[in-house]
Formats: sequence, C-alpha cells, structure tokens
Amino acid sequence: MTGRIGFTRTHRFARGHDSFPERLFNTILGLSVVSWAALGIVNAGTDERFTPVRISIASLNLCVGILCLIREPTRTNSTSRAILASLPSLILAGFAFKQAAPLHRWPAGMEVVFVVGTVVALFTFVTLGRSFAILPAVRTIVTGGPFQFIRHPAYAGEFLMVLACGLSQSTLGAAWPALAIVPLIVVRVIAEESILKTDPDYKEYSQTVPWRMLPGVW
Repeated sequence: MTGRIGFTRTHRFARGHDSFPERLFNTILGLSVVSWAALGIVNAGTDERFTPVRISIASLNLCVGILCLIREPTRTNSTSRAILASLPSLILAGFAFKQAAPLHRWPAGMEVVFVVGTVVALFTFVTLGRSFAILPAVRTIVTGGPFQFIRHPAYAGEFLMVLACGLSQSTLGAAWPALAIVPLIVVRVIAEESILKTDPDYKEYSQTVPWRMLPGVW
C-alpha cells in the first residue's frame, strides 16, 4: 500500500477531482470498516474479547475505516488487471485468519508476531494518511516514515500477521498460507507499481529507495 507524500517536496500534479461517487464509496466503506472494529469486540466471546490479536484486528479496522473516510481523491485510477492481481493476497489473508487457532489458544510467541505485524501495518497506514489505499491507485506519493527504507512496508506487516495465523496451530502444515501468500504479494506489488510508475515522482522515489519489501533481497 503505497501512496505519495513528500514532506519536503513540491508536488507536480494538481489535486484529484473529488467526485461524488468516489466520496460516497469511501464513506460507505469507511463506516462499514469502522463498524467491523466495534462488532469484532462486541461479538467476541469473553475469553477472546481482549486478547492481543483481537485488539490488534480492531485497531487495524478502526484505522483503515477512518482513513477511508478522510482520504484524498485518486489522481490515477487502477486498471481491472491490477485490481484482479491484487485480490488473491487479500482473500488469502482473510482465509488465513479464519483458519487460525481460536484466539484464546494462540501461543504467546505468535501473539507477539501478530502484534508486531499489526504495528508495522498501522505505522505504514498512519504515515500514508490521506493517501491510504487498499487497491492500486495514485494519490500523493509518501516518502517518509517506513517508506524511507522499503517501498511496501504494509505488506511486510501483512506477511507477519499471516505467518502468525498459520503458526498459531499446533501443526506446521497449517502454516501453508504464509508460504502461499509470498508469490501473491509479489504479484500484488508488481501490479500496484505498474499504476504508481505512471507518476514521474514515484519513478524518482523508486530510484532512491530500490527495495520493495526486503532490503538487500527484493
């Protein structure tokens, strides 16, 4: 999830047009996700309501919902191909959580891994601010915070959360989503960058920060 902000940079493009359909969509999506944060806590059993993982998920939903409500309009929309390439990793991440152990049975180590992944994702989302996006689109390119080190820090957090979900089970075979999601994230990053690189500022940024997710590797 990458957007565009340069804290000391003069932007080259005018702000996107805030159309009524886009604003309506963002409002409905934002309010829905905020409600998931509340309902996730309220509907959880008493033995799971205040577990670290449940609180982490609620925090993510609350943050995403608020950012959807306030985000700026798109400057360049995604293509159908890029959207389709992005969906499998989103779907698998949701499936991984559904297949995880009941929250009150998670090993403490996996709770820590999940919380760390959540913190990485939240830090990324807050840094994006009004440039936040779930699917590929160009808003304002962000170069501060974790984006100084890698171009897609949110996906690193997502991987840690999926890994924790898999390893929350007692069998190693349950960890397959963490392996399966790696190529899906790679496909998603490539699809996202095919949209972002239509912006000259993102091309400049990608030359300054060469690593997408793992410094020294990719």
